[in-house]
Amino acid sequence: MKVQIKTEVLDYEGKPIKVSDTENLVWRTVVSNALNNVVPNEVLTGEQKARCYRITQKIYDSNEPDLTVEERSFVLERIEKVFNSPLICGKSKEFFEEKQQPPSVDK
Repeated sequence: MKVQIKTEVLDYEGKPIKVSDTENLVWRTVVSNALNNVVPNEVLTGEQKARCYRITQKIYDSNEPDLTVEERSFVLERIEKVFNSPLICGKSKEFFEEKQQPPSVDK
């Protein structure tokens, strides 16, 4: 499924989540953080590290990467481990489901 990775992450009211006064949080940032960080006492296998790298490269090579079901599932697992926010975890499941993607923000 093609994912518009530069789409803004929306809060409970449907407003973009702010990273700073001038920048909104986009899914590329969430996914990159989830794939390139570990939680305390977590040790990734070599295979998991390689998978994290490949998916991260994919989301930076295109504004609309084509992610497989397995890649989206892996991303969701990483988001659930790395992010402690129910909002981010819930919205990520909605975003990565097979449905119409919201419009992305080109920056």
